[in-house]
Amino acid sequence: MKKCVEYWAKSLILWFNKLYRRRLTDCIAMYSSAIFFESYIKTFKIFPENKLSVNLDLATCVRRWIVDNKTDVVLENVSQEQAKILYDSMINEDKIREIVSKYFLLKAFYFSDSYFSGLLSDHAQTFLDHAKLFDETAQTLGPNDLDSLNKLIKKYVRESKTQVKALNAQRLNTEKVKVFEPFTVSSSHVVFLVTVFSTIFVISGFLYNKLFFSYFGISVSDFFTISDYLASSVEVIALTFISTTIGVFCYFLGVYSSLSKRLHAEMFELENQSSRSEKLVIPSLFVFSAVGFLMSYYETNSFIFNFLYVPAGIVFFFLFYRLPIWKYVKNKLSVGVVIIVMFTFLLNLSISLANKIQRLKNGTHKSPYAITIKDRSTNYVGYEFVSSNSEYVFMWNKRKSKMLVIPKSDVLDFITK
Repeated sequence: MKKCVEYWAKSLILWFNKLYRRRLTDCIAMYSSAIFFESYIKTFKIFPENKLSVNLDLATCVRRWIVDNKTDVVLENVSQEQAKILYDSMINEDKIREIVSKYFLLKAFYFSDSYFSGLLSDHAQTFLDHAKLFDETAQTLGPNDLDSLNKLIKKYVRESKTQVKALNAQRLNTEKVKVFEPFTVSSSHVVFLVTVFSTIFVISGFLYNKLFFSYFGISVSDFFTISDYLASSVEVIALTFISTTIGVFCYFLGVYSSLSKRLHAEMFELENQSSRSEKLVIPSLFVFSAVGFLMSYYETNSFIFNFLYVPAGIVFFFLFYRLPIWKYVKNKLSVGVVIIVMFTFLLNLSISLANKIQRLKNGTHKSPYAITIKDRSTNYVGYEFVSSNSEYVFMWNKRKSKMLVIPKSDVLDFITK
């Protein structure tokens, strides 16, 4: 029984010992990270024109020089001259000297007699001597010092990471400004936008009515005037404006995102590759939308054309950036906006027409008005109001699949349902 108790007591002591050493090694690693972060942060001030990947290599090299106490080892693709400048700047700063001293004191404590029974006590003395090179008042650490040092360095590293992220973002934003210089919105830009939307406003009413009524064999030129087209444009333009705004926003968002990834890859000399999850997002959206479109017919015997917005947008933007015309275009931004505006306008117009025609064909059309006709001798049973202009009313009979046009003067009243 006594041997069993001794065995478990020793096992428990060894387990706590191992756990404590793990905390100690983690603390040492944190101090090493702090030295690296300080080196990297300094590169932004000393070498502001370097690529971020070069500064990372410099910081890695200098950290290695400090923790190994050797300055004769140079990493591949690292400038010896710049590394020496950074190293001198690091070891001459009191705050950094204190961090380095604490790092070596922790290493000395790790190799002290407490854990290695004197076998590696010479290592402990070597690291203690290194600590005193950076702080003459450095003293051997005790077990009670670990908690305070651990809390201190965790906070320090957390703040350093935040500062590094901010500096990286600031540098990348500087590079973005070099590509897209800030511009002033002038009267010419306002005129350009007004012209584009005025053109859409004028043609939207004509195009919508032309395509819609042509499907039923009606020539709009026989029943519509210019004022009728303009009045129809008001209905069409509202949804078109919303969809166009979304399209232009997606365009600029895509350009900005692509530029950010490219600059990040260039500054850190990485391959500009998307993650696996990012690569699957667009194909997944395309497949789900296409399946939803087909399943809508299976479930309801009619298509839900709104499902086509996503796949149509994906195909458009996939081809948009690969058009060979861009190498011949100087003002790409303006031309890109016009193309996107026209695409979203035509897409929205087509889907709106397809939905309206389908509702008429399958009998799901809900007329907003019940109308009373003057001539009661004519049978208008089964006809529902579809649309009207200044002179005519257009009515649809699902059973006969027939569109009827009557003069507006023959209508007594319109009653909302």
